[in-house]
Amino acid sequence: MDIENYKDRGRKKWTAMMLPEHISMLKEMNIDYEKETKPILDEYQL
Repeated sequence: MDIENYKDRGRKKWTAMMLPEHISMLKEMNIDYEKETKPILDEYQL
């Protein structure tokens, strides 16, 4: 098959697979990913 003749639907083909549960899980994962852990400080750094 030639690439010139191939028509991809792009993101349209993936939207049907995104359930509301998936979207909420992805949002939660993004929030957790952006969190930074607090460093352990010694007496001098405090």
